[in-house]
Amino acid sequence: ESIAPGQPLEGRRTEVPSAGSGVGSVGASPSPEPLASLAFQLTVPLSINGIYTIQGKIADRAGNVQDLGKIQPPLRFTYDNRPPDIGRLAAVESGTGALIPLDSGGGLIAQPINAVTADVNDVTAGVEWTQTKIVLKDGKEVAVPGALQQKPATQPNPQTLWLLNNPSQLQPGLYNVEVEATDKAGNKATKRLSFGFSQAVQLNPRV
Repeated sequence: ESIAPGQPLEGRRTEVPSAGSGVGSVGASPSPEPLASLAFQLTVPLSINGIYTIQGKIADRAGNVQDLGKIQPPLRFTYDNRPPDIGRLAAVESGTGALIPLDSGGGLIAQPINAVTADVNDVTAGVEWTQTKIVLKDGKEVAVPGALQQKPATQPNPQTLWLLNNPSQLQPGLYNVEVEATDKAGNKATKRLSFGFSQAVQLNPRV
């Protein structure tokens, strides 16, 4: 489970990775019903991204004790308030598959291209690929006809790509690449770069 700031942590006792145990107090809410609640109230808000483990013991009036630390799989959750990282943006050259970096923005591409791509990563909660996308738009903010394709973290160099339907019909002009990435805790990041496209004229001189 991934948790972002503002979500409740009731019923959890936490240990901070590499920073000692969670600081807070335990409070119980008895109930005549079979179910009751037990909460660990933090006195210091979580601030370190990482995996937290719920530990503690629960006992009934007959003396039976359940050690939460021995439950399998372990009771853990991920705290993450950092947005995913959108790294290199690039155009993909038709035919060769070579990447043409767009990181500086505002450049001119003369090679034929068939896609634009962005590297996306999130080391804590992981990327939510169903809510991560890239799109290529023309100077009028109209999406260039194409299809979204994902290369998730199970593959080398996780990427999101926009594959052009008709690369040969891409007209000279100004284009914008827009990327929106979301991680599994709900944190979002966006990135936008512009570039000019004017494919070089192929000359076939006669001798």
